[in-house]
Amino acid sequence: MTSSQAQRVIRKPGRGFRPYLLIPKVLAMAVYFGAMVCAAVLWHVQIGCKPMEEIDAATLMQQLMTIRLLVVCVGVPALLLTIVMGLLLWLEHPKTFLRMRWVRVKLILLGLGIPGFHVFMASRLYHFRHTLESGTIEQSLKNQLTLGFTLLLIWSAVIIWLGRHKPRLWQNWAKNYKSKTK
Repeated sequence: MTSSQAQRVIRKPGRGFRPYLLIPKVLAMAVYFGAMVCAAVLWHVQIGCKPMEEIDAATLMQQLMTIRLLVVCVGVPALLLTIVMGLLLWLEHPKTFLRMRWVRVKLILLGLGIPGFHVFMASRLYHFRHTLESGTIEQSLKNQLTLGFTLLLIWSAVIIWLGRHKPRLWQNWAKNYKSKTK
């Protein structure tokens, strides 16, 4: 049976690469967040919530290397792909995007969070691994890493929320950007 109506939902050519960039960005962000959640759950269940007396050094080293591989081999490449796709999306309309407060807030959070979490978590994991190799486990380093994983998950969730919901953040477009035609 054929329809006499013309199809009106066909995507017109020349509308840009937005859908081709947005889908890989969303998938890469999901992989990044999934890797961070897995690493945080592994840390909290195997190391963070246990008393120091119940932790075996050999098992702890194996769990630490598993978490490191998960973050380095899955999380970081997914985050880099997300950043590249987001930058390419931003380059479509940079002036318009920079006017939006949620984009500015997101860029500030990304600019401070990525290097900050990298330096903090990498240095804490490095010191934790070396104290573990020497045969001791420091409670303060364990607590710092537990707090770091928790804050990293909260930060990542805020970044995802800003990108998904695009809140106005008290921005009034009619007041701030008046029309020049009168």
